[in-house]
Amino acid sequence: VLFTEDKVEESGVIFDSYYCYRPNIKIVQAYLAYSAYGYLARHMDVKESIFHYMEIEMDQMGRGRDICSLAMLKHFSENRERGEAYNVWICREVRRFLSRGVLVPWFKSFMYQTDIPKELIDRACVVYTTKPGHTVKVRFRIDQGEKTGKWQEENM
Repeated sequence: VLFTEDKVEESGVIFDSYYCYRPNIKIVQAYLAYSAYGYLARHMDVKESIFHYMEIEMDQMGRGRDICSLAMLKHFSENRERGEAYNVWICREVRRFLSRGVLVPWFKSFMYQTDIPKELIDRACVVYTTKPGHTVKVRFRIDQGEKTGKWQEENM
């Protein structure tokens, strides 16, 4: 799955079985980071158990920690009932990302749990996913009440 990206749909069930029997930690970390990236960037479905494994392994993830943390935060923003048990963790992680200047649209979901900057709450977010190396331009205008703004173009 990690090298060929084949049989991705079935990989969660296989990974569940693999994880139960003394797995190689490097394979576990690679699979969890791969799943988190797929969830965030490719909108892949991820089994609930994979988020549980991310939670267990996150502190040993090294460079993969951030991607797993962001995936879990997005998951909790979409499944609020499940996220309620993780309020302290959510607050800590959101603050950690905000302190590094990382703002993502789903952080708005946590505005009643932690301090989300007013600048984020008042903003509209544009998310566009493309292949690396491609340039994306967004064309927009900002209207305020009766006042129509001028069109602007920005590289994303």
